[in-house]
Amino acid sequence: VSACTGDEDPLAVKAAAVQAGDELMGAKQYAPAAAAYRRAVDADPNDGHLRVKLAKAHEQAGQWTPAANQAMRAADLLPADFDARFLAARLILGQSRFEDSLTITSALLRERPTDPDLLVLWGTGSAKLINPTWALFKLGSTGGLGPKYEEGCTTLRPRVGPDQEREAEAVLRGAVARAPESIDAALALVNFLWAARRADESGALLQLIADRGPHGLANEVAGHFFLARGQYALGEKYLAVAAEASASYTRAPRLALADHYLAVGRFEDALRHLTQMPASDDEGGVIAVRKVDAELGLGRYDTAARQLDAILAKYSMQRRGLALRSQLLLKTGKTVDAVAAARQAVAADRAFAEARVALGAALAAAGDAPGSFVEYAEAFRLDPARRSLVPILARLALDTSRHRQAQMFARQAVGLFPEDREAKVALATAQVRLRDYEAAAVTLAPLLLVQPRPLDVHIQLGLLEAGRGHDAAAREAFEAALKSSPTSIDALAGLVGLDLSRGRLAEANERVTRAMAARPNDVELMTLASRVSRAAGASRRAEQILRTALTLQPNDAGVAVQLADCLADTGRADEARQLLERTLARQPSSLVVRTALGGALERLGRFDDARTQYERVIFANPGDAAATARLALLAVAQGKNLDPVLDLLTEAEPDFVWDAGIRDALGWVYLHQGTPRRAVQNLEDAVRVNPQHPGYLYHLGVAYARLGDTTKARAALSKALAQESQFAERGNAEAALAALAR
Repeated sequence: VSACTGDEDPLAVKAAAVQAGDELMGAKQYAPAAAAYRRAVDADPNDGHLRVKLAKAHEQAGQWTPAANQAMRAADLLPADFDARFLAARLILGQSRFEDSLTITSALLRERPTDPDLLVLWGTGSAKLINPTWALFKLGSTGGLGPKYEEGCTTLRPRVGPDQEREAEAVLRGAVARAPESIDAALALVNFLWAARRADESGALLQLIADRGPHGLANEVAGHFFLARGQYALGEKYLAVAAEASASYTRAPRLALADHYLAVGRFEDALRHLTQMPASDDEGGVIAVRKVDAELGLGRYDTAARQLDAILAKYSMQRRGLALRSQLLLKTGKTVDAVAAARQAVAADRAFAEARVALGAALAAAGDAPGSFVEYAEAFRLDPARRSLVPILARLALDTSRHRQAQMFARQAVGLFPEDREAKVALATAQVRLRDYEAAAVTLAPLLLVQPRPLDVHIQLGLLEAGRGHDAAAREAFEAALKSSPTSIDALAGLVGLDLSRGRLAEANERVTRAMAARPNDVELMTLASRVSRAAGASRRAEQILRTALTLQPNDAGVAVQLADCLADTGRADEARQLLERTLARQPSSLVVRTALGGALERLGRFDDARTQYERVIFANPGDAAATARLALLAVAQGKNLDPVLDLLTEAEPDFVWDAGIRDALGWVYLHQGTPRRAVQNLEDAVRVNPQHPGYLYHLGVAYARLGDTTKARAALSKALAQESQFAERGNAEAALAALAR
């Protein structure tokens, strides 16, 4: 009341309020301190120094807008006060008032042109970053890699022109040069590099900063940076420092260190570290769920189950808990339930890599290799630091006929894990399948020196020599493999393949008959036996074998595709379609099944539906050899514009230079574009790779006829018609041969 009536002395009010504010600041009660200083400012609005106090109190209280406003008012009142103006420039920068901040900073630089702090502030503002650690604060946990990092860079700041970006970088580097001992200057430059999508360039400087002392943010960012690049010792070192140095309310580095221990299989270390973390860190069950992860790793499934039940009872949609439930179910043999639980985890957060890994593992255990590949690939896309997924992806890519992707992942695996023999074998396998025999020979060379030679090396050597046309060397390798492992299907298949390629049907049949007598319910052996039966023209016998195999393994997509081929060959394309559609419903990610379905639809005259299937395969796996070739042949059959499919074929050709299907499709397209000589060159290559394929022989015969070489045309067409009782273009081949006789 006395204040309202003007009886109280304003100077006394001011003095009392300032004293109260100073005491509250000393006690770190920043919001009450700001309220006290506000009373003092009301008593004397023109005291610039008092407004500086008020601005700093607001800043400490996290009240950014009033802090910036008060700092600007103080700078107006104290035009000669460097510190007041610097404070204003810094605080309004935090409000994204970049131009206003740069105006003040530029004026200050005219007074102190070499001041490192001013250079840092100007460079940061020019790069349109709200403070010198903003990018590291927002993006540090990504390690500077992956989609989350890229997305974060996109939303981090307004667009900056290239000239402005270069000038900002030059000024920040100048600040580091003038104050090489300044952590703030170095950190500001690292911050800029991360914002500019150049995190890889920051490693040396980031390490230098982290080594200077327990700077919580610098060590945390350095930890994530080096872990993401596979430098685990460095990453762990810096994360451990950050975990120790970070404030009690900042749990992120402590959790990140626990995750590192779990990722590298140090489950006891993880449990010890998690147990030492304060209870306040467990908000949302984040500590408890990591303890479950460690218990799973140690094989203590009952303990893990009890703890997980407690977590999910409290936090029913805890995303990591849901993923761990799937892992627990899988480890205890409940595969179907594991798949369902993993799908629930993915539904809870589709961008959570751990859930994708859980689903990938569950689908692999359920026999859905294509689905497993898709989930593991998405997990790796979301979190490129999960380098342990690379060898898994290489193997799954091979299992699902993604040969180009298999080669890519296998190369990465060899680079990441140079002592991993299986990664080298996977790379050689992919190279052999892509018919890059020279590269495969180089990859295999050191593996051939190991004695006794492993089975998988024998197999790849056999396939390599067979691909080169060295039948004797290939046979020797496969026989050595079969001697070391008498039940090896791959070794037997290699020998059978050599027999079939030379028309030695009796020898091939004897081999599989002998093996079948010893292992009558071996599904892989049954599919090999069906292949021999089909080569001998006994399609009904092949069908009977495959139906039995499918009864034993209902989810085997490879068996289903082979059975569908048998059905189509014997005039039952619609039955083949139904079988493939049922299989695809169970394994929607299977590119092999989808391509086979396209073939069945073609035979039924449903060309647009077939085209859709091939296009979906190519979308999922650009350059897929089988689907690309089929799409090209379909375009010819429909009389479509051949330029787009020729583009697809020529794009795929470098990766499948000796793929018979690609060469055949190229030849057929060239023939229908009026270039028969180029057509013959490609078609001869296709037949050289697969001399018994009736479709390739038919296409080559037509091409020879177009060139006027009737002798070669008649020979190729006759051989095509002699191969099988049925093939899709048999009627056309018969008509072409009859035309030559007239």
